[in-house]
Amino acid sequence: MSGSSGLNGRSGSRKKNSSKASSQNQSFSSGNGIDVAKEADFSPAQTKPLATLRGRSAHITLGSAYGFGARETNFDVLRLCDMEAGRPAVAGDFMPVTGGMARYFGDGVCCVYFYQPLLVHTIFSGFY
Repeated sequence: MSGSSGLNGRSGSRKKNSSKASSQNQSFSSGNGIDVAKEADFSPAQTKPLATLRGRSAHITLGSAYGFGARETNFDVLRLCDMEAGRPAVAGDFMPVTGGMARYFGDGVCCVYFYQPLLVHTIFSGFY
């Protein structure tokens, strides 16, 4: 396809942005109204940590092994996002694990970056 390029599995159109240096003079529109160049200019270091913002929450409920009850991780997800945004990755941070690479952030916090998307059966509900 001429005039379009793949972006996260979607095609988008290129447009010129003269305010940037010539090596960065193209931005991509994702086709859903999001200017990806503006998103790329976002600097997490200039914002408040996610865990300090009121009204913002992200959680995952995990049931991982027989004999262990499901756990809701709320603060941990936000803390991990802050740690990931605040610490540039270096090659020594990563360790190969089955299906991807793991990064340990200290204090018992780690993240696995999978090579392939992990498909799971989920239930989304506001009441249990």
